[in-house]
Amino acid sequence: AIVFLFTFTSFGIVLILGGPGYSTIETEIYNQAVRSFDLRTAAILSIVQLLCVGLAVLVTLRLEARIAPGGGVRPEADVLRKPGSVRERALVAGSLGLLAVFLGLPLAVLVERSLAVGDGHSLEAYRSLSRPTSVLLAAPWEAVVNSIVYAGAATLIAVVVGGLAAFAVAGSSGPRLLDGLLMLPLGASAVMVGFGFVIAFDRAPLDFRAEPWIVPVVQALVAIPFVVRIVAPTIRAIDDRQREAAAVLGASPARLRREIDVPIIGRAVAVA
Repeated sequence: AIVFLFTFTSFGIVLILGGPGYSTIETEIYNQAVRSFDLRTAAILSIVQLLCVGLAVLVTLRLEARIAPGGGVRPEADVLRKPGSVRERALVAGSLGLLAVFLGLPLAVLVERSLAVGDGHSLEAYRSLSRPTSVLLAAPWEAVVNSIVYAGAATLIAVVVGGLAAFAVAGSSGPRLLDGLLMLPLGASAVMVGFGFVIAFDRAPLDFRAEPWIVPVVQALVAIPFVVRIVAPTIRAIDDRQREAAAVLGASPARLRREIDVPIIGRAVAVA
């Protein structure tokens, strides 16, 4: 479901490789809003996309509810093993070969092109990163720094908010509605969210359009579902008997979280 939602709203790949002939809902939202300035049509397409995402999330929750009662995780030894037969080895070799061709080859070509200068190769293009260009009017390194700062801030926000949400989801004994709602941002159109922020927060005291932190905040909204899906299962896996034993020995709720929950979910939070 996560793969489906992530690719359903894919923007850059479709825009570059698909072109107008293979437009998707996501790229058409962008075309209508930015190129045609038709915000009404863009809004309608955004609602259609959100309905599709909601349907996918609903199906996911129904399947999870059906699987969970008889669930259980298979031991790692039963799942992971070395390929034994010739057919299995050929399958592994074929998979690695396809990865090398379709992932490694484009990256290798990009590296070669970045070093190409005339008939030879040099690091001149990398040295020019420190100099402003006539198109960007700023040093490309500033874009690199902005990317790192935005990503760092978005990571911090997503882990904190998503971690708290994971505790709420894991501790809920009712319907998994909250879990489903937290997955919606993953399938929300990035263009829709961006224009939504611009339109909704355009007047004082909620005029956030010129604030630099608006970018990592919106990025964090899309990343929070990943955090929840990583951390929540780990919290659910904690044995309640550990908490009960600690409580009988006099541990307060805060100490239970500090000495039992936090050490166990630490790795999940690091992954998130």
